Formats: sequence, structure tokens, C-alpha cells
Amino acid sequence: MIEKIAYRARRKWRDVTTIRRPLGAGPAGQEKISLVLYFDYEREFGNIAAKDSSETGFNAIIDILNKNAIRTTWNCVGKISESYSKTISQIISNGHEIACHTYNHIEPLSTDYEKLFNDIGQFKTTFKNKYKVDVQGFHSPSDGWSKQLIEILSKHGFRYDIAVENKDQNHNACYLITTDGYLSKNTHSILRIPSVSDDWMMISKHLEPEKMLSHWQSFLTEKYYGKTIAVGFHPWVIGKNKGRIDIFEHFIHSLQNFKDLQLFTGSEITKWYQE
Repeated sequence: MIEKIAYRARRKWRDVTTIRRPLGAGPAGQEKISLVLYFDYEREFGNIAAKDSSETGFNAIIDILNKNAIRTTWNCVGKISESYSKTISQIISNGHEIACHTYNHIEPLSTDYEKLFNDIGQFKTTFKNKYKVDVQGFHSPSDGWSKQLIEILSKHGFRYDIAVENKDQNHNACYLITTDGYLSKNTHSILRIPSVSDDWMMISKHLEPEKMLSHWQSFLTEKYYGKTIAVGFHPWVIGKNKGRIDIFEHFIHSLQNFKDLQLFTGSEITKWYQE
């Protein structure tokens, strides 16, 4: 109970000590949806039971994306580079973007400043040295973020993150998230791309694949025209069975057939807004 109270207090503190500046329509314009597809690539470093289904899901997803000529953003746990480096190279060679999901799959809202700073710095350095990739984006495990995370990301040269916004906030628009500059000596900012959905309800609510598909497709409506949104997936979740792989492929076909939509990577969205 005490831990829950402390966690909620930290969430409240981050909300009142950061400023959100909503931005305008996305790069696809007012009459279309600007959409980022992202993948939290964790393998057993995020969930020890996910090792086998991660391999199945990874291979199926990469194949489906290649067949449809779709480029996406992969939020990788850094430790994957130690044991599954070939898959990282495969992501890069197929034209997808690498983003950070922390090096050790740690939860930023519950991690002290020094540990978090070093973890994210290790990710940035490893991927620059090993894969020649200057990582620009970040997605937090458990969607936990904090004021100190914004500062750390800014100091390490990150330009954006993907996160779920609170229900009482306008989660249909990109934001510039800024530390307030009053309670800290310096102001730090990054772009926030709002995530409106992922595949987690198949785990948390035992949602059947067909209902999950309907939920994903519910965002392909006029309500989201002019907005920039993100929808996320986990290879180990998708790879659990053929039914989930099939509905993922069905969703990709839905995107291809929906004319009022344009797909982007996270860094492409950020470049458009910031340049």
C-alpha cells in the first residue's frame, strides 16, 4: 500500500512540474491521420517467459512488414544487443528505426537519477558504437516517465518519446514536454508522441484476437484526422499463437486500404515538427 501511494505521488509530481505545449496537425495534414507503428522488443529481458514467443513473433512481424513495405519504430531493450545482435542488424537493414526501451528494462519512475542516467547513456553509446545508430527516440517500460527522465533524455540527445497520456489530457495531439525551469536550474524539452493503444489488452484483459483487431481499427476514423498517434505491439505477445499473428497482418492490411492515413517512424514525426 505504501509503495502504491508513493508511486502515485511521483506520478502527480511529474504532472505538475512539467509543461505540455500542444502542437498542430501532423505531417500528413488536417485531412489524414499521421500514424507511428512501434514495437517494444524485449525478449526475456522484459519478461522471462517471453523467450520462445518473441522469436516467433519477431520473425512473423518482420516478414509482414517487409511484404507490405512498411517502416516502423522498434523500441529495443539494450541487452538484446548482447545476445541477439543479428536481430538488431536485421531491424536496421530492413529500414526500421531503432529507439530505446532502456538498456536493462528498468522503470524510470521508480529508478534513481544516477542509475537511470547511466542506463540510458549505456544504450546510446552501445548502439552508436556497435550499430552506428544515433538513437533519437525513447519508450518507457510500463509507460513510466518522470521529470528527471525528460532531463536525462534531453542531456543524452534524445529528441522524442512515445507515451500514454492520462485520460483527462488531450492524448490526440503531439506535445512538447518541458521541465518547468522554476524548480530546476535548467529547462529541458522533448517531443511526445501519444500512444493510443497497444496489444497489451490481449494479456491484461484476455482480449480475443478478433476483438483486439476491432479495437485497433477503431482509430481509423475521422476523429483522428489531423492528429499524430502511435499504436504499439510486443513481438512476444503477437507471437503467442497463429491467431494473433493473423490479426496483426489483417490490421496491417487495414492500414494499407485506409487512404486517409500516412505512416511515419518516430524520428520522421519529430523531424517534421522540429525543423
